Amino acid sequence: MGSPVIITLIGAFPLALSQDAVLRDTKAGAWKQWQADSLWIRDKFEIPVGIDPWTKPLLGPQPRLCGVPPVQRIHEVLNCGWGALPEDERNVVELYANLSQGVKRKGTCGRSISICSGACVYSFELDRMLVPVELLAIMGVPVKDISFADFLSGADIRLAAANSMFAGSIGSVLAALVYNDHAEWWA
Repeated sequence: MGSPVIITLIGAFPLALSQDAVLRDTKAGAWKQWQADSLWIRDKFEIPVGIDPWTKPLLGPQPRLCGVPPVQRIHEVLNCGWGALPEDERNVVELYANLSQGVKRKGTCGRSISICSGACVYSFELDRMLVPVELLAIMGVPVKDISFADFLSGADIRLAAANSMFAGSIGSVLAALVYNDHAEWWA
């Protein structure tokens, strides 16, 4: 049995339901899966329903959310991602959220996120969506040293970021290969 939660997320009148009841209703089609996932995340990380820790903080300035569509599911990805982070990791510097992923998906919010061709990445530090060149930059590509051809569109650059591997990972693999004396195939 899940613990009781107050459900105001769906915009209907508040009801006291258990997590199991929400999941039953989801399977019956009364709820969307992201709503059930959101309640599960909020329950797991003790984020009260109705409290939006990032999009509508109780203290401090309101975020601008530049480029973020006013869609409840997307705002819930930001709120659950931010709320699920440990307190000591809530420094917004180099913290990102992939808004194209589901609420429950691990790795939606953090310092290192996976980027696919349809990724919509939000920067908590900049308080806006990232442009394609910035997606390459968070993958470790030195974009300041690159001159992009005029015929490359933003979609082309986004695709390049999606099909790349994080530069730090490549360096780690190469270092392991060079310094591993026990790799028989290397000799």
